[in-house]
Amino acid sequence: MWIHRLNLVAALLAFLHILLIPYIRSIVPFIVLVILYTVIAFVAYGYYAYNKYLNVQVGIFKKM
Repeated sequence: MWIHRLNLVAALLAFLHILLIPYIRSIVPFIVLVILYTVIAFVAYGYYAYNKYLNVQVGIFKKM
């Protein structure tokens, strides 16, 4: 859905915003955690979206 793509754009913009603030960028442990959690979140969403794409079965009905 398109709303998920907007959430990804918002997360990316928040990530860039954090990296562009010099005072925040000077706190190295915090920046490492932000980068780590951002990468984990994007990889997890990519894994979910990829598996969802692979499991689409068009035209197959299940017996109930």
